[in-house]
Amino acid sequence: MKKQLPYFESETECKNYLEALRWPNGVISPFDEYSKIYLCKGEKFRCRNTGKYFNVRTGTLFSNSRLSLNNWTDLLNQAWQGNIDVKWIAEQYNLSLKSAYLIHQKLLSVIEMEKTEQPTAEQFTLADWLFQIKN
Repeated sequence: MKKQLPYFESETECKNYLEALRWPNGVISPFDEYSKIYLCKGEKFRCRNTGKYFNVRTGTLFSNSRLSLNNWTDLLNQAWQGNIDVKWIAEQYNLSLKSAYLIHQKLLSVIEMEKTEQPTAEQFTLADWLFQIKN
């Protein structure tokens, strides 16, 4: 059975779902798991021990991306169905071919990680928590 993320009506709904998936027992800093966490403006968190800011995207395949989380979940669903290529991503999301290629590579890495029993450290940091999704 192929994986499938739910459809979200809003970006906030998607963010809340991914936060609950990533941190089922409350927010934990990706920089120091024992640090106290502060909720800041702009839906960001701050790690007390390191002083670094983070959000649900930090340390995942969504990091440093201008695509909305809704777009990412749509792309993941398409990738899991095997219906995705660079040109389609570029046209669908109005991106350059270079940006679409980089996104495509990230998605392929996610799919490849599912196939391997022992993911590499690089693959693990790319989408470590995303694979808690079960059908």
